[in-house]
Amino acid sequence: MKKHYLSALVLALFTATASAQITTQDQANKQIDALAAANPTAATAAKAAVAAASDANGYNQAVNDFYQALDGKQVYFRNSSRGGGKNYLTVSSAFVAAGDHTETPTAENVFELEYDEANNAFALRHAVTGRTLTDLPKTNNTFVPTVENEGGLYTLTATGKNNTFSLLNKATGAPYNHIHLANDKSGAQYNIVRWSAGNGELNDGSTWSLESAESVTEEAIYEAASNRIISWHLENNKFGSSLGQRYVSQEVLDVWKKVGNEQATIDNLHTLISAYADKTSLTLNMPQRGDFFRIKSNDGTRYITTDGATSGEWQLQTATGTPNENTIFCFDGTNLVSLKTGRAVYLSNGKSHAKLAAYDVATPATVEFGELADGKYKVILKQGNQKATVHLWQDARTNVDGSSGDNTGNVLTHLQLEEVENVPVQLNANGLASFCAPYHMVVPADVEIYVANSYNATDERINLTQLSGNIIPEGTAVVLKGAASTKIELTYAEGNVTVTPPAVNLFKGKATPTQFATGQEVRALKGDEFLVLSTPYVRGFRAYFNASTAGAARATTLAFPGVTAVDRVAAAENAAAPIFDLSGRRVEKPVAGQIYVQNGQKFLQR
Repeated sequence: MKKHYLSALVLALFTATASAQITTQDQANKQIDALAAANPTAATAAKAAVAAASDANGYNQAVNDFYQALDGKQVYFRNSSRGGGKNYLTVSSAFVAAGDHTETPTAENVFELEYDEANNAFALRHAVTGRTLTDLPKTNNTFVPTVENEGGLYTLTATGKNNTFSLLNKATGAPYNHIHLANDKSGAQYNIVRWSAGNGELNDGSTWSLESAESVTEEAIYEAASNRIISWHLENNKFGSSLGQRYVSQEVLDVWKKVGNEQATIDNLHTLISAYADKTSLTLNMPQRGDFFRIKSNDGTRYITTDGATSGEWQLQTATGTPNENTIFCFDGTNLVSLKTGRAVYLSNGKSHAKLAAYDVATPATVEFGELADGKYKVILKQGNQKATVHLWQDARTNVDGSSGDNTGNVLTHLQLEEVENVPVQLNANGLASFCAPYHMVVPADVEIYVANSYNATDERINLTQLSGNIIPEGTAVVLKGAASTKIELTYAEGNVTVTPPAVNLFKGKATPTQFATGQEVRALKGDEFLVLSTPYVRGFRAYFNASTAGAARATTLAFPGVTAVDRVAAAENAAAPIFDLSGRRVEKPVAGQIYVQNGQKFLQR
């Protein structure tokens, strides 16, 4: 049991405060009567002390001694204002205060009174979860959350009627600083919000009474806590760091082993419950900025795909079978972007359809992810004042729909996320590709990474610098060079790697499409050159380059380091001239991506 220590100074201050609160015998007796059920024996002694007292100091001392005797007592908080019967305070599965409509309270309704002598108030600790009610929120209709161990402090202030009291939280501003049983529900439970003080009438949502819960055994509380943990169905989950798995800390893992060995104490169970409630462990891994993944239906039979997408707004579809690149999406921290098309997801048609936005859409939908009780994900799209939860059919209907608002009542909005560990990138016939991602990505050992260090406007040439190592820094637009017409796979840089982006890089890019002002000349990779785009935008994941002035040449060559003159295609008259490598050895069949010498000139074989 928690011990309380009080200095003489604090005691003096406390006594003065208490004297201002209770000034008559009647006030003291009503306060004791309202809480007597928590400890009838102490209540009898306290009322005797009040009768023997001759002034306010004596009345307050008697009440204070009574409060101290309530420390650690198990109680039920009852409210009779809703549903034509009794309601008992509890902590919901969402770990907020709630009211159970029942004539027979259970261990789930047991609270322990933890007296704070210095503040003459109580922390209200839910016995099953080990969590206390926090200070009341600032908004009246906001639910009252819970915290591990110490929470808010409440004064149980007698109303003077029916042996009832108000639950006053001094941390919030009067008059709406009392716990109130609302008339609306979340599921089967009444909501708890902040409101004005109780009037003592039994039909008032702010009027409470106490019942003793001392008969509820430790075994019953332990069993209820165990049932809480069982209800999470963690046995059906995998633990790890990937999407679709749950993170578990070493502390929680150690406790979990005790549970498995039937050695866990109630404190151990409280550790697990709070880890789950506060999402510090046992929680479903959420997508992080830079994650690539697939979105699957609840039963895992269908994937969202961009297969068949046109250049304009296009409704997302689902498909069965082996997933391909069209089913890969990236979360850039705000938006959801298709890897194949470089287009962001957009919500339209009255919240009913999830679509690929056209490239010229300036503000694609923001996306939010959340964990559901069944271990699946909710995916919510917000577009302007529209908001919808992504809904995937599991039959022949292929459209990706939206359920208006934050609505997961339909299990078809409970989705799976499948992490993509190897991100495919296609190199063109010249062995080149441009790329930009919101996370550090590792390239294969035989692939080189280049950035643009300068621009020669006279010769229309972008001078390149090769990055050391094999990691593309996050948010860095690059050109990749490898074997012609091959598909490479990028992977995430593991661990706490620190990758410094280049000090100078004229290439730009991001995961979402980029739009440009009228008159800008923007160039992107095509073949072995950067060509002026015919549209005022560039797709996501692609590197681009802004020429300094409009009206310049339509094509800009790439100057790789070490090549002083580049002759991409040997002239016809020199076709028969012998070719040598940089070591002077004659070469019969030049290899794409390598530098050779012909007629005294270096060239890059394409």
